[in-house]
Amino acid sequence: MRKFISLFLLFSVVHLAVAAQRVWQWSLLPVLSNALYQKAMEKHQGIVGMDDLFPSIAQIGMGTVSVEVIGSRPTHFPIDGFKRPHTGAMTSLHKRPSRVTDRDDDVNMYILPNPGDTYFESFKATGRSKATEVEAEIDVNSASWGLIAQQFPKHFSQVTGYGAWVHEKHNYFDTRVHDYIEIHPMEHMWSSELAGNKLQYNIGVFSDNSGKMNKWRPNPITTISAIAFEFVKGEKPLEYIIEQKENFRAISYPLYTDNSRIHFLLDGRDTILKLREPANNAIDIYSIDFAAVSKSGPVIGLQDTNMRGAAGSAFNTRYKGFIKVHAAVKDGGHNTFKVIEKSRTITPSVRIEVQMVSIHCESVDDDDDTEDLFGSYGVSAAVGGSPYYVNTFTPGANSTLWERTESNPLKLKKGRTEIINALRYYLVSPTGEIIVYGDIDEDDTGLGGGGDNDELSPPQHKRFAVSSLKIDEMNVITDTYTSGGTKVKVIYIVKRKN
Repeated sequence: MRKFISLFLLFSVVHLAVAAQRVWQWSLLPVLSNALYQKAMEKHQGIVGMDDLFPSIAQIGMGTVSVEVIGSRPTHFPIDGFKRPHTGAMTSLHKRPSRVTDRDDDVNMYILPNPGDTYFESFKATGRSKATEVEAEIDVNSASWGLIAQQFPKHFSQVTGYGAWVHEKHNYFDTRVHDYIEIHPMEHMWSSELAGNKLQYNIGVFSDNSGKMNKWRPNPITTISAIAFEFVKGEKPLEYIIEQKENFRAISYPLYTDNSRIHFLLDGRDTILKLREPANNAIDIYSIDFAAVSKSGPVIGLQDTNMRGAAGSAFNTRYKGFIKVHAAVKDGGHNTFKVIEKSRTITPSVRIEVQMVSIHCESVDDDDDTEDLFGSYGVSAAVGGSPYYVNTFTPGANSTLWERTESNPLKLKKGRTEIINALRYYLVSPTGEIIVYGDIDEDDTGLGGGGDNDELSPPQHKRFAVSSLKIDEMNVITDTYTSGGTKVKVIYIVKRKN
């Protein structure tokens, strides 16, 4: 009898294990365009979201929203009636304390958009806003902020924020004019980086907790993170895992009901990819499916180092596609998680030295000949070559060359030079880039990022292909910032050391 029970239990375990898996065939997948694949790789860190996959769902219309406590004047105006993604360097992140005037628990993340962000650049060209950055704003559950903050990108990381694309312009609770170009509410965020030489995507899904943005916030919030992948037949199959971080009011996405936690993508009997969801979630809060982009090859007699072949050899079939991770949250909830590619190792091996030398005040527009300067200079990096932005090291304090806040500005007189001499070393992929960001303001009384700032514009954004840098060659760069009668020059040096 004991033997029978053991066999029964063994059969049950095997049956459950099989039931928790799902197999997908390449030939049966829906097809997405190569243009969409290139957009993910070239603009948004290897991911596209709802605006590209379901444009109709991304519409918010042109109706305004008011976040006033007293009165009902419009404060937030749709720019084009859609939700949009914006990718760039995260220059600031803070949680604003709740105040009587607005009673919000807002998290504000400022993004300096990368060149080629046409939605941002075209709106700036209208002259309707003086803002130089995108403010991605979301009201989160205060009790969870400490855990959520651990999942947000570090200073100067590349980050993508997605949500209602709006212009906030008003002066309803104080005397200054509020002028912000915003993603508000931000419902989807992602960044990518190397961790332990493994590529990982850090993803957040948010439902605004304020109740004021419900006009643009469906309930529940449903998102798709479509992650681009590439596989060459004959190599080890790709392997991904989803690692659960913090979640609150995450719900099952009603796409599939088979509770699958392990997914295989095959072409016939050949395995292309395996993905494993978290096994310890009480409910299945992720739905997974795939999309094909292209299947090419084999190619005979051509040399292509990207395919790691030799002249005259036959190159194996190359697959390009998307992993689509569906996630949903409701009622002011959130979900933060990582998607980690376990099968590939990327080794940043080139040593780069960046030295910020000095800040020189050439002229000022203040009566006392002293300028209060604040802002930051920092370094990020990309792997895979421009413009696929994946951070090859974790930015943070070790990436900050210079930083001053409004409460502690650098007081610099006309004609004087402040010697900085901040020196940092970075390991970067041989096929990657080093990216230096600078943003300096003067005489500001605002919160940062808005048009009420006296911005020394434009913020600088310089990229250096690692392959183009010669060993020990001094690349001396001068950034110039001007506003009114103020003119500031910053000097820094980029060197390749091996």
